[in-house]
Amino acid sequence: VASFLIVFTPKKTQIFFLCITAFLFIRFIANNWHVTDRFVDQNTIDLAKKVENYNSVYLLNSPDLVYFFANKLPPKPWGINFPWYFENKNFEEEFIVGLRNEKTEYIVIGDKMGGKKYDLGNYLPKKLVDFVYSNYSMVEKYKNYQIWKRRET
Repeated sequence: VASFLIVFTPKKTQIFFLCITAFLFIRFIANNWHVTDRFVDQNTIDLAKKVENYNSVYLLNSPDLVYFFANKLPPKPWGINFPWYFENKNFEEEFIVGLRNEKTEYIVIGDKMGGKKYDLGNYLPKKLVDFVYSNYSMVEKYKNYQIWKRRET
């Protein structure tokens, strides 16, 4: 409707509204250009900076955006830490074989968020966690993450 009515407004009025709109747009950009995206928190950015120098890393119960910000690729086969990936069709065993074959150097395990076993933020695949405990050593507790490094064999 507004685009239709603009044809009937005088040229001076159009220029006036254009200037107001431009002013408001520039003011909005000036106030918000430095604000991070609402889907990215400082914790994710900090963790990405922490893992960016690792040769290879798998994030278990941790934000997947860390791969993007750290310029890393996840190990293959890869599946987001959802129970329906790990609990179906032996995916957990295939995933462990992939970690073993790729010799993933670090595994970052996020602390549970509280709640039931299969709630998001709480699910830790048992065989995968056992594999980590058997083949990796915890080297650091960083914020709410445990950082595990592969033992040399």
